Amino acid sequence: MDELLAKIQFFLESPRQSDGGWAPVEKQDMIQLSDIIQALISAKWQPDADGDLPVEVGIVDRTRYEPQPGIAVRYFHKAQSDAERMDIIRQHMLNVRAASSRLDAVLRTVLLSGDTQCQSVTTDG
Repeated sequence: MDELLAKIQFFLESPRQSDGGWAPVEKQDMIQLSDIIQALISAKWQPDADGDLPVEVGIVDRTRYEPQPGIAVRYFHKAQSDAERMDIIRQHMLNVRAASSRLDAVLRTVLLSGDTQCQSVTTDG
């Protein structure tokens, strides 16, 4: 526990200030944050026989990457009713729709930009 608290304290010793936009995020910040979250999860839950933890967290540096398109979807095989199974299918469809919508916007930007190298990727095969 002391090691986890030390990691948190060290992480918080260098706050990042905003200039009106997002505060800068360094690669090392993301590594440290991921390490803290992993340590926190490991301190709370034991892994299964394969070494997998029951909780997974995805972190996105929004200064460099788009938000993750989609939501977590329950396991289909754990559904107890047809209604639950249909809800899971709808959730998957929403995730596909979100990713497809974002891809469509990116492709439209590429096609409108006149970037022939990127355009060849969008028209191959």
